Amino acid sequence: MKLLVLKSSAAKALDTVAQPHRSRLAEELAAYALGKPCDTKAMAGTPTVRMRVGDYRIVFDETATTILVLAIGHRREIYRQEYRQ
Repeated sequence: MKLLVLKSSAAKALDTVAQPHRSRLAEELAAYALGKPCDTKAMAGTPTVRMRVGDYRIVFDETATTILVLAIGHRREIYRQEYRQ
């Protein structure tokens, strides 16, 4: 299992998501950390990866032991953000 680390901005974004979606996002992140294959894709031009969970996206950076969640948001807004570690 990989360690999940959320940036403070990602944690705040998760808190603003409605409850049914928030639970599903948390479940998908936990499942991915345990090794379950999820709908992920490398983002062009960056070392980050995005995970698709319904209409929401999770942008993260992954190492051998850690998943650093950089941003969480709705698909219409998430790609406009700048991600910094």
